[in-house]
Amino acid sequence: MQSASLDDCIQQSHQLAAMVAREYRPDCVVAILDGGVLPAMIIAEELGLAHRLFGIRVKRRRDIEQAYRLLPAPVAGLVHAAYYVFSRPVVEKKGLEIVSSQALVVDDRADTESSLRAAVEHLDRHCGIRSVRTAVLSWLGKWPPKMPPNFHVHKGMLKLPWSARSAEENPDYHADFCKFIQRHVAYLVSRGIIIGKLADP
Repeated sequence: MQSASLDDCIQQSHQLAAMVAREYRPDCVVAILDGGVLPAMIIAEELGLAHRLFGIRVKRRRDIEQAYRLLPAPVAGLVHAAYYVFSRPVVEKKGLEIVSSQALVVDDRADTESSLRAAVEHLDRHCGIRSVRTAVLSWLGKWPPKMPPNFHVHKGMLKLPWSARSAEENPDYHADFCKFIQRHVAYLVSRGIIIGKLADP
């Protein structure tokens, strides 16, 4: 499995922004929290949409996730893998305040592509956004694809610095990522830009 440093992810996010700019003109950027925050912030600023950056959280049922941990290790691993592949994630909050005709959904990676599909379907059904494209840093590229991203930089499994395993192996990765986000938010605030956010349902 290839690993990516924080600097790699920043560079790839700029590459992703250039790819989008050549083929699509969104009027807003929607980050899938939390992994999609970094690439979405960079893409939004590159496209002049920092004031039109929104966040959406996609999750799976936590009670099931917690239950499998009670099983013996070998069985738990198989159950967790099957659950992750076959379960259908849902959007956590339904009150996303956004008016748009063309949206770009951004995540850090697309393994099963189910999070992308949940986000796109939510924007279509609940926000009335008919034109939605997706962009990720890394796409696993399994066949048959459920909803392949429209834009991706890396194909295959990519270990990202803010993943759980990376944080366990090197806690500085997560700290560096948080510091980067804080600096970036401070920069946007200093320019008087307000980042869009999820409204309470």
